[in-house]
Amino acid sequence: IGLVNIASQINDLKSGFEELGYECLTAIKGSDSKIITDDVDYDFSKMKKWSLGGKPKHRVWREAVKTCDVFIFIFSSFKPKYRDLAYLKKKGKTVISIFVGSDIRWGHACRQEFRHYGLQEPDFEHESDKSIKRLSKKLTALRLAERHSDFIFSRLDQSQLSLRPYYKWNMMVQCDKFPQAGSQRRENPIVVHAPSRRSIKGTKHVLDVFNRLKDEGVDFTPKLIENMEHSEALKQYQECDVLIDQLY
Repeated sequence: IGLVNIASQINDLKSGFEELGYECLTAIKGSDSKIITDDVDYDFSKMKKWSLGGKPKHRVWREAVKTCDVFIFIFSSFKPKYRDLAYLKKKGKTVISIFVGSDIRWGHACRQEFRHYGLQEPDFEHESDKSIKRLSKKLTALRLAERHSDFIFSRLDQSQLSLRPYYKWNMMVQCDKFPQAGSQRRENPIVVHAPSRRSIKGTKHVLDVFNRLKDEGVDFTPKLIENMEHSEALKQYQECDVLIDQLY
């Protein structure tokens, strides 16, 4: 299972499979967010490069091909634009592709669709590039995944370029990581927003609402959590009254 740990999904999937008795190998390219958990078998960014063994990614690739029957890719596979999927299929492997957002979403097409249905356009600041090169990269990856995957999971808001039907992707959650907190509602509720990246999660709108509510005299305690360790973030989630997820 790999290679980009969106919302700790690699860890959550591994936990679920192991509960069912399956052995799992997990790997990631690296992580730029503390707030997710990266308890994986291999993190390429932390592995040493061997003079004869090649890059860490290549060593893990060889081990995975040798020992694994099912490959679940989130956001990325081992080779750019999913160019390794054809080889995996020839080797008799089962391939599952999970699309999670900007890996296949073409922001320009997404905004067109929202306008068509009279909806407010999402403000994807990180997807302003409308170049043919950018579009070609997304299309190549998507078409190769559609051609060689046994199963595809995706979502409606990101699939404007998709041709092949897919299963709806629902985020996995390990519920036992969130013990029940007290049920007593506070007079001054604590409201938490914990973005991994502000521009993707719509944080500017959340902060604007915080300020407007304060101006209106609403009594609450807003908390913006960033660059916090995963374990500490879980405590903040448990202790708050309102938890604001991403808006886009």
